[in-house]
Amino acid sequence: MSLRFLLVLALGMLAVGASCRERADLAGNTVRVTYSDKKVELDVVSCGLDEDVFVLVASSADAVVQLLLVTVDDEVEPTASALTVEVAGDGILGAGSAALLQVAATAPGEIDAASIRGDRVDVTATARVLDGTPADGTIRVEVAARCPAVDDFV
Repeated sequence: MSLRFLLVLALGMLAVGASCRERADLAGNTVRVTYSDKKVELDVVSCGLDEDVFVLVASSADAVVQLLLVTVDDEVEPTASALTVEVAGDGILGAGSAALLQVAATAPGEIDAASIRGDRVDVTATARVLDGTPADGTIRVEVAARCPAVDDFV
């Protein structure tokens, strides 16, 4: 499965000069991902908002998070957005648009809720394992981050 599309888009946002800053309940330039009974904190590589598309990429030694949120009338459109979380030993979890994730239409889970308020970004998803087992089960995933590029987003 190719996740290059999200990474290329995120790197493009980095070139524009977007970067994330500290969130009150997280260390600076950190994203917190909670899934199953695990919490993972990652360093932000890039994040930003370009008109109606928000992109975030974060990584650690054994994990990568890629998030693309599409907004319509200042609200996130979950069906046009995508999230992947890859943690060593747990495979790749995915939710959102099958086209963005480049998987079969029935494979990804769903983004249940997503919001961009000020510089705060929160996502809740019912994800599926995209590259291994259990392919038939779902896993609840929560992502919390802060990005100054969206300070004025309502």
